[in-house]
Amino acid sequence: MQRKIHYNGQYAKRDTTGLLGVYSPDDTKAVALKGDYTVIGEYSTVYDRGYEIQTDGGQVWTRDKGIEMISKGETVRLTSETPLIADIWDEKL
Repeated sequence: MQRKIHYNGQYAKRDTTGLLGVYSPDDTKAVALKGDYTVIGEYSTVYDRGYEIQTDGGQVWTRDKGIEMISKGETVRLTSETPLIADIWDEKL
């Protein structure tokens, strides 16, 4: 079971205590997951679920599911440039 997941600042640990969801700011084993990773294992109990994530620094454990990334072969065609905040570009200074 391998799938791509995006994490935006969730914490994980290098040992299985990451499945407990207990983190402290001074914890040297805690790692902030920011970016795209591969889930290499999913473990379930009657109480909760945990995930084993492959990072550049090795494998870590977390309770956070993250956002699943689905690969699509679609091409998005923009007919014109559209500013993110249109009001700024329409104002006369």
